Amino acid sequence: MKHTICFIDDKIPVAQYGEYFNETDIINESVIRFLLKQEGTDWQDLTIKTLCEQLLRDGENWSISAFTNPIFYTTYCSNTVFAPDVIIYDWDYPSLPDTPENVLGKIMNETFALVFIFSEEENIVGINEELTKDAYIPFKDRLMVIAKGKLDSVDTIFAKIQETESKNFSFAYGGQIVHKSNQIINEILSDISKLSIETFIATIGEEDNNGRYYFATINNFIDVIVPRYKHALYGMLFNNSNILKINKTQDANIDAVKKVWSYRMYEHNASNIVSMGDIIKTKHDDKYYIVISSDCHMQDFWHKNGGYIALVPVEKLIRGQRHNQAHLIGEGKIKITSLTNSQRALTAIPAVPIEGQLIDFVVFPKQIKTIQIAKPENSTSVLTYDILSDYDKIVSIVDPFKSPLFHFIMNSISDLGCPDYHDKIKQDLTDLIR
Repeated sequence: MKHTICFIDDKIPVAQYGEYFNETDIINESVIRFLLKQEGTDWQDLTIKTLCEQLLRDGENWSISAFTNPIFYTTYCSNTVFAPDVIIYDWDYPSLPDTPENVLGKIMNETFALVFIFSEEENIVGINEELTKDAYIPFKDRLMVIAKGKLDSVDTIFAKIQETESKNFSFAYGGQIVHKSNQIINEILSDISKLSIETFIATIGEEDNNGRYYFATINNFIDVIVPRYKHALYGMLFNNSNILKINKTQDANIDAVKKVWSYRMYEHNASNIVSMGDIIKTKHDDKYYIVISSDCHMQDFWHKNGGYIALVPVEKLIRGQRHNQAHLIGEGKIKITSLTNSQRALTAIPAVPIEGQLIDFVVFPKQIKTIQIAKPENSTSVLTYDILSDYDKIVSIVDPFKSPLFHFIMNSISDLGCPDYHDKIKQDLTDLIR
């Protein structure tokens, strides 16, 4: 598979030809070829020159580009779909609006690329010490420091790329996903472009209660895109198999694992309509709730719900502090393996994204509460956050988690109990089944 490599280094000699090229823009492969062919080009960093020459000789496997400053790179990425697989990053710049460490942190957080830090030999020890900080730990498998000028620098880079391709999911598949995603979106928008705005809204939207007009939300648009996108991903990944197998391991970073699960479980839904599964917070204090009233009732809220909305409180879990319900239930009985496979009395939801942090919550269904909301004058029948004005929506829980959580809550509140068998019968039945 062809990989893309981007150099971020102020020693790329494009400034020597300022009348032809804009130094603040991306330096594409054609420009790099031009620089290499000009006899008068002064390559101050011969390691970079050698690496460019080797990559260009193997054009079937590598595509290269460059920037002379990391700020030029981040600005370009913010305005364009650009996701290199590998970044060759120069640590030393005469002037930056921020520290090299903060600039690198931004790059690492916003890309899946494998990053090689290039610097002079005397800086290597200090850079390695910097990379031991907590902020860099999640990226330790994607960061490597190499001294400029070493004879084996190029071979070291190639070896690390091959190793990472077999170990890192984003590095192995990221380029395909980015390319295919862009292709899919363009195809969908091409089909939509055949319809006027009015026809498109009528096609994906819904009629209002009085049949006077159609309306569409961002959710309706997403419903058009997501099935097509999912279908296109099948067959593209995992060598046309739906399964990736690895040996069981426990060495994963818990923060990185929770971040991935946060992507799976929640969405930042821009809809202003209150929905089941929304996690909300009171504006006047630090109290959080999950909305469990049915979505279909939200469209005609006062007629179907009488103005009452049902909420289940959730409380933050703080490491080192035992939750008060643990004492009542008994610590030995608490074992949570999934959202619904826990104690009947409680469950937990992990990694809720709140103001840049991932917060874990305990859910205690039997604390369910309802609040009555007065219908404003001249309002529609839909309950929106403009009306539920004392609360802010944080995120929405999505399926396949929202529906099971709703059933877990309902069963926890209303489930029917049954007498236990006699101990002798328990043991006898267990032995028979085994």
